[in-house]
Amino acid sequence: VVAPRVQAARRVIEADREIVLTDKAKEFLGEGENYTIIAPEKTGELYEWSKIMSNCISGYGSYAADGRSLLYAVMQEDKMVGNIELTPDGSIKQLLGKFNQSLDKDLNAALKARVQAVWPKADINAQWE
Repeated sequence: VVAPRVQAARRVIEADREIVLTDKAKEFLGEGENYTIIAPEKTGELYEWSKIMSNCISGYGSYAADGRSLLYAVMQEDKMVGNIELTPDGSIKQLLGKFNQSLDKDLNAALKARVQAVWPKADINAQWE
């Protein structure tokens, strides 16, 4: 008999899909003045992100794997402090911190400026921030 937790873990591993970023999406990665932007390589990483951030980013894995959403983590001093969901054209859908709380205003503004630097025509007025 296989324990339910083991069965669930097997489903996650089997469903772990590669997330391929476009060259434009890769431009968004990297260091800012006081933050670093990273992206998951596989959908399974999003489960860990969800645990760290107490949010539901793992539920967007299929969107990222299919290229319908761009998902990023915002790091400060090796600690995840925020997540960003962008549309493929760079428009901000979600820009939130832990527990889906708003980010610090300065960090929020810096991230929006970075989005506009990569995608000048993107809508930076997030649906959720």
